[in-house]
Amino acid sequence: MSGLWGWLKNGVDLVVDDHSLSNASNALEQACQSLAQANDPTAEQRAAVNEAFKNWEKALADSGGNSINGLPIPFADEALSGLIQDLQQSPYAQSPNLRKATEILEAAGLGEKARYEKGLCRAAGEKFSQSKNAPPPLKSPLAIDLDGDGIETTSVTEGIRFDRDGDGVKTALGWVKGDDGWLVLDKNGNGQIDNGGELFGEDTILENGQKAADGFHALTELDSNSDGVIDASDAAFHGLKVWRDIDQDGVSQSDELFTLTELGISNFNLAKTAVSQDLGNGNLVLFTGTYTRSNGATASIVDLYPAENRFDSEFVESIALSTEVQALPSMSGMGLVRNLSEAAMLSPAVLSFLTQYAAASNVYEQKVLLEQLVNAWASTGDSPSQGVQYEFAGIQHYVNNDPLAGETDAYKTMLGKLHVLEVFNAESFAASGVTNLALRADQVTLINEGYDALKAGVFDSLISKTLLKPYFDAVAVVDDGSSVRLDYSGVVTLLNQRINTDPSAGMAEMVELYRQAGGFFVESGWDIVEYFEGAINAHPADDNLTALLTSYGIVAGGVGNDSITTTATLITVFGGDGNDSISSGSENATIYGGDGNDTITDSYGSDTIEGGAGDDVIADQGSGTNVLRGGEGNDTITYCYYANNTVEGGAGDDLIKADYTSYSNYTYASTF
Repeated sequence: MSGLWGWLKNGVDLVVDDHSLSNASNALEQACQSLAQANDPTAEQRAAVNEAFKNWEKALADSGGNSINGLPIPFADEALSGLIQDLQQSPYAQSPNLRKATEILEAAGLGEKARYEKGLCRAAGEKFSQSKNAPPPLKSPLAIDLDGDGIETTSVTEGIRFDRDGDGVKTALGWVKGDDGWLVLDKNGNGQIDNGGELFGEDTILENGQKAADGFHALTELDSNSDGVIDASDAAFHGLKVWRDIDQDGVSQSDELFTLTELGISNFNLAKTAVSQDLGNGNLVLFTGTYTRSNGATASIVDLYPAENRFDSEFVESIALSTEVQALPSMSGMGLVRNLSEAAMLSPAVLSFLTQYAAASNVYEQKVLLEQLVNAWASTGDSPSQGVQYEFAGIQHYVNNDPLAGETDAYKTMLGKLHVLEVFNAESFAASGVTNLALRADQVTLINEGYDALKAGVFDSLISKTLLKPYFDAVAVVDDGSSVRLDYSGVVTLLNQRINTDPSAGMAEMVELYRQAGGFFVESGWDIVEYFEGAINAHPADDNLTALLTSYGIVAGGVGNDSITTTATLITVFGGDGNDSISSGSENATIYGGDGNDTITDSYGSDTIEGGAGDDVIADQGSGTNVLRGGEGNDTITYCYYANNTVEGGAGDDLIKADYTSYSNYTYASTF
């Protein structure tokens, strides 16, 4: 059984011991086997594999305590490869349908990676949307209620992408579930539905070259005898089909396209009624109509306006990669930019910066190159707001306020950030027709925050494929006959070597490992927090490392008696050795006291406090949901009656007390 896949299947659950992860892993393998065994695989069996994959993906995300994800994405990739390898070595290896199962897995795996990588940059899209204060307009196609229970839709976050407007870019859309369908017309006769031009909606091109006003308007053009009904007397009627996307992948297949005769549909009434119906998940119905079944019964056809996230995109046509580019790290594209590899094929500047980035010897060098790489990547997409004149509150436009003297550097920088976000969001900041626009101070702040979030997401994605890759590769899967576990000794050896050779660079990589997968490491057998504390005590932070820690809201004490107060931006504390005094003034702090007799006070928010070794005094004086662990030593833990607390005394003789305990929601455990 292949490495990490075997580990996942053997009942390993990291946070909760309900075997949900192993159950989901086994269910995914069984769904693939069922598809491989089928004589004639159905859309429902393909859908079962997709659904099993989604359940597995959710189990992975729930499996660790990590702020970015549960199972680190390099591990998820390796686990999925292990499943495919096991299937290829199974009794079903010769099945002609096994390839279909592995294709679904590979596509789903790529989709998972894309969702993960876009998720790292999600704040960039959110900040951009907040700064605009106006969502982009939704556009419609016609959807058909086939089972009589109303149109059922999915969320845009499900990751179903479709080229709605025919521009060669698929975007994430709210979608009709597989028991209902889209009314379609295969205009080019290639046997599939290529884009929104083959649906009936605002992206339908009419005979006059204009786009339809709505779905019913688009369908009206097929009414050749102008009787207000589309039926067998109209020439185009027999070419109409209904696309039930049974496997919910946004790709039409032959067994998902049904003729009207197969579905018992005899006509469509072109009369429409204006409504405002919210289907949930941001999907709206603005017009309703009816169609008639062959038995005379009527049912609903609606003009559905699905939610759209243009940030979550995928180009229809790919670009062949050179050997040079294939050797470089990549990342999923967003908005109007292709994935980083394809962008490198289009742009010598992207190729140059990406090559330098991959060759950078430490975190600090990558941070310096990051902005140049992101800006070059954005330049490969068309700016959605060319020709708009912007002004920014607090930023002088022209040198000496003289247009002839040219724009100030601050203005150029701000305009560049705005254009980068426009390209990555595939959306103009200015509304259509606007040529001059002044941004308020709060909008300028959101643009700056969005740009920084985009850079941070790109950094987090690429570092796992560059500087951190050797560490992830060094994690071993050990099967001792009675259990399967992860062995991190190789990771520790690499970190020790790196830190001893270059303390600042090695410590920075340790910090990034902690950020990427700290919770997962702790839950699966390696206490990276303890390692962090030991390393920071042995190698005090230099200016570069201190700046890096501060940028992540991390403060690290030393071997002495430290006095530390968390703030809104400093929310993770490593006390280190010594008798430290630590006060939490932030909403959600994580505090590790370390060795020594520490005094830790929590006055606000929902915090996690680990006292560590020593006789610690921990006081929760605020509300929220807190986790308080004394650790080794004779600890005193006090918590407030109106907070929701989980309290663990740990080894030693501990005193755990609460005021007004009859009003408190708490659990406690003390080990002596």
